[in-house]
Amino acid sequence: MSWNQGNNPSSFEDVNGEMLALQGDLTDEQAQATLGKFLFHNPGLLLSLFCDIEIYAFQEIMLRGWLWNDYNLAVLCRGASKSYSCAIICILWALMNPNTRIIILSFSFRSSRSILEQIEKFVTSKNAPILKNCFPDKLSKKTDEWVWKLPNGATIKCLPLGDGSNLRGQRADFLCIDERNFISEQVIKEVILPFLASNSNVKEYLKTKEIEDEKIKRGEIKEEDRTILKESVKVLHLSSAGYKFEDMYKQYEDWINKINDEKRNDGISYFVARVGWEALPSNLLNEKNVKEAKDTMSEVLFNKEYGAIFASDSGGYFKISKMHECTVKDGDSPTLELYGDKKSEYVVAIDVALSGAEDADYFAIVVSKIIKREDGKKIPLIIHSYAVAGGDLKEHILYFYYILKNFNVVYIAIDASQGDNVEFLNSAVQSKLFQDAHIHLEDIDCDFKKDNFNDHPAEIKKSYSLTTGKIVQKQPFLSPWQRAANEYLQAAFDHKWVLFGSKICGSPEATRKYMNMDISILKGHKFFEDMSALDCMEQQDAWINMTKTECALIEVSTTELGTMQWRLPRSLRQTTGPNRVRKDLYSALLLNVWASKLFIESQGVEIQTGPQDFPYFGF
Repeated sequence: MSWNQGNNPSSFEDVNGEMLALQGDLTDEQAQATLGKFLFHNPGLLLSLFCDIEIYAFQEIMLRGWLWNDYNLAVLCRGASKSYSCAIICILWALMNPNTRIIILSFSFRSSRSILEQIEKFVTSKNAPILKNCFPDKLSKKTDEWVWKLPNGATIKCLPLGDGSNLRGQRADFLCIDERNFISEQVIKEVILPFLASNSNVKEYLKTKEIEDEKIKRGEIKEEDRTILKESVKVLHLSSAGYKFEDMYKQYEDWINKINDEKRNDGISYFVARVGWEALPSNLLNEKNVKEAKDTMSEVLFNKEYGAIFASDSGGYFKISKMHECTVKDGDSPTLELYGDKKSEYVVAIDVALSGAEDADYFAIVVSKIIKREDGKKIPLIIHSYAVAGGDLKEHILYFYYILKNFNVVYIAIDASQGDNVEFLNSAVQSKLFQDAHIHLEDIDCDFKKDNFNDHPAEIKKSYSLTTGKIVQKQPFLSPWQRAANEYLQAAFDHKWVLFGSKICGSPEATRKYMNMDISILKGHKFFEDMSALDCMEQQDAWINMTKTECALIEVSTTELGTMQWRLPRSLRQTTGPNRVRKDLYSALLLNVWASKLFIESQGVEIQTGPQDFPYFGF
């Protein structure tokens, strides 16, 4: 672990030395001020005394950096307690700064709420009565904001980000941005940073400016001699390491350069912390697990996840940089969709998993829209996805029904490697939902086990019938097909034969379009029962990120028999629990892109009609 002070205006006072040098008696007012100053510079002691929270040395170093500096960025490795530390700094800042306004934002409302939930755990702890007295009121939990008000006038608030149009008028003195790497630079600049526009020093600034304007006119001072007032705002960005072609790395480099710029004189202090696994205490991260990860992960992935090192690209079979190039820029069209255009054609791919356990595979669905590029080539645009583990069969059928009712689905592909798909499709078609809606689905008469994939488009053309519902491709995940499909997906990323829609919440127009959407049909699904339309938008944005992340983790290997396999790294395959890493959205994407290719090619096939055995001649 190293420390570089750089050219920062923050001053590090030897407060503990001052305390030791104190002599004589202090008035009550002096004692209160001295104690406040002492605890501010010793946050670990304050947390231990008042909050029953014990922290590690690296956490105290970070907390001091965040307390003393204006603009802060923390890039932390897996297991470094990102959200935990964020909750702590919010408590400290609210206690020490009366009337301060703290706003917590993340790429999803659910993620930002988790930080306030952590604060709630601290406050309601049986061993923290003093902290409880500082938070006498209950946490207010509304659908569009969570707020905690303190008796000293301070507030801690988390809000849904969306496209930002619903956040006009919000102001903050301290802004916490969690999962910074998933929020675009455009949203940061145009939506989030304006929260800080209301500076409590405005009156002082205007008065000072007026006085100095007159002095400059009289020639008493020069422009460069103007007083620089200390900003009364604080920003904290939290994230894991990403890739060097992403926005956050540019910000990381810019702030490092500002810290090291000896000529900078803007009065703003910056603090950047990058914490890898080697800087963590041995009892915080299981070294055996770290060693296992290092032995089985690619070097690029291990350095990014555990070393907090920014990567030039992913080290897996699919390059994350290529997927980034295939993604429509946030704010541009087309975006992801909650419901489709009736005139467009959509392809659905399903990776079935029916286990009810929370740590089971995802039941995954990927939906694409067939679009035409400028060169006339038809390609799939990924616009919708679904990934739920441990759900009930009826809930998965409900979501499948939702997709069929809201998108003009012309083709369906399903993983036929196991028997689950038969149970799912039969149960869906025979369900009351499908029967009442007269939805009928049949298999296409095509041998998808064959290795000669060039025959498939013609066979699909002969059997396919949208009118009768004969649109289902049951695809076994056999080794020859896996190789062909993965190689095609890799080429699709290279040549932009597949695109990903931009985030819904990155587009004001798309957000307004779906904000008042009726999602009551999904209330019968446990995963969506407490969700608003905005929550559903944020979830779609999160799932599309998850899809690309899963793809970037995939590695190819060869068995002793020469069979190629596309799998997660061994260390990730061995993870357990509800939050374990999975690859089911990758599988659904793989199937969707392949199925879209076959569907598009089948539409261009001309069926040759041979001569009749008994020709009829009319006279």
